[in-house]
Amino acid sequence: ECGWYDFYSGKYIAGGQKQTVAAPYERLPLFVREGAILPYGPDMQYSNEKPAAEITLYVYAGKDGHFTLYEDEGVNYNYEKGKYATIPFAYNDDHKGTDHRPTFGRIFRHDLKSAL
Repeated sequence: ECGWYDFYSGKYIAGGQKQTVAAPYERLPLFVREGAILPYGPDMQYSNEKPAAEITLYVYAGKDGHFTLYEDEGVNYNYEKGKYATIPFAYNDDHKGTDHRPTFGRIFRHDLKSAL
């Protein structure tokens, strides 16, 4: 069975059980499956804002995981002409590491870093 992490505290919760948790309006419960890879960047107010130079990947250990990051210019229809990039990421729980390679299209952001 799969375990879960509390998104806010990082606390691990074993799977296969029921939990009763507080759900205040200001901070609804959010749980992340082990093996998940979540990208984070700075908040943007509008799509035409300068893209983040750095994206942080949060890897929730415990199982192998994979994730594909999609990027395009965000302000036009060039993605319809193939001007976008997909970058697959894989996490190997045995080795506690990630692997990523651009596989298609053009890369728009270059300073990609991961945080484990």
